[in-house]
Order: sequence, then structure tokens, then C-alpha cells
Amino acid sequence: MRLILRSLFRSRIEISNSISVLGEVNTPARIPIEPGGIQLLPALARAGGTKAPAFESIISIQRDGKIDSALLVAVNERPDNNIQLRPGDVVTVTRRPRYFLAFGATGQTTTLGPLDRRFPFDSYRMSLGDALAKAGGLQDDRAQAAAVFLYRFESRQALERMGVDVSLHPGPLVPTVYRADLEDPSGYFLISDFIMRDRDMIYVSNAPSVDFLKFITLIRSVPQTVSDYRVAAEARF
Repeated sequence: MRLILRSLFRSRIEISNSISVLGEVNTPARIPIEPGGIQLLPALARAGGTKAPAFESIISIQRDGKIDSALLVAVNERPDNNIQLRPGDVVTVTRRPRYFLAFGATGQTTTLGPLDRRFPFDSYRMSLGDALAKAGGLQDDRAQAAAVFLYRFESRQALERMGVDVSLHPGPLVPTVYRADLEDPSGYFLISDFIMRDRDMIYVSNAPSVDFLKFITLIRSVPQTVSDYRVAAEARF
């Protein structure tokens, strides 16, 4: 009995002097805390590193019943985020793929129409210009270069700093549409500096001539459709 109690006491000490690293890491483990302590990044390294890229890995630390989270890339870029871990801390790594959506006159087309898809981020910072290039660029025969739109939920504070009237939107996030005019050469410099966010949506409008051609095609198809209907009706009677 004394040996069993001693073993349980030793196990309790080992657990209380360790931290756990779980989730999307290559080697989930309980890591003992050495006399000099251990920081977050060395603990992740001891667990074999994250499976996903740093810009897709969310690090959550559970301590005293509270949970704080941050992107791994933010921990890498700011030394003060590489905090000292305490005994009993639980570090969990989860993966959140980041992507944007592209609609309208972008990319290549098939016989069924344009390919509207979602595209993953290749890095933590991707500009609107990078995103358009990844989506296949603007179609020369369809796109209206002056009407490239980006849709996102923008923070109320950011819009107020821009001088935008947000009185009709009481919430912290406001649905916002940005427009880039790529017929103006300066527009290309602007989209190179405009940083994309997770779940942003891009829409490239069709040129007016494209919509006019669609209308003409529709009008030309009407007489043939009426004629086909008359032939079918005469055949029935």
C-alpha cells in the first residue's frame, strides 16, 4: 500500500509540473517543465511542430479555466506573445484554413460558364492583386476593369476613421464594399497594397458590351422559340 501511494504521489507531482500540447501537432505530448521553465514556441517544437502552416494554425492556451487564442504567425512575429508556460497549462493547436471567394468575370471559363471558386491563401499576407492573379485574373473579353469589387465585414472603428457614416449599422461589424478601378493605372498600385482577409469575396463585373450581347442573343432566340411552340401546337391538333 505504501508503494502504491508513493507511486500515485510521484505521478501527481509529474502532472502538476508539466504542460500538455495537443491537437494538430506531429507528436502530442505531456512535457515536463524544467527548472528554467519553458516558453510556448519551444513547447511546440518539443511536440514536433504544427502540421499546418503558421498562418493556418491557431494556438489556444487553457489556464485557470480561461482560454486565450492567437494565430501561430502572430506568436512568431511578436516576441511578447511567446509567453512563459505554467504548470498545468494545456496548449491546443487547431487548423483553420483561410480562403477567399472569386465571382464574375475572373479566371477561365468552361462550356457551362465561368468557374466561380474559392481559393486558399498561400501566405499570411496576400494582397488583392495576388488574389486576382490566383483567381486567374480578369477575362479580357468579359471583365469591366473599372468595376472590381471586394465584399467584407469591416470593423465599425475602421470605417469611422475613414469618415464613413455608419449610423445605420449599430453592430461592431459593418457589411462593406470596396471598388477598385483598374482602368486607372494607379489602381494596380492600390490593389498591391490592399491586404486580403479570411473569407473576403471578390466580384468582377461584366463589361456593358457583354451584357448587351447577352440581351441581343436572348432577343434573337425568341422568334425561334415561338416558331417551335407553334409547330408543336399544330402537331398536337
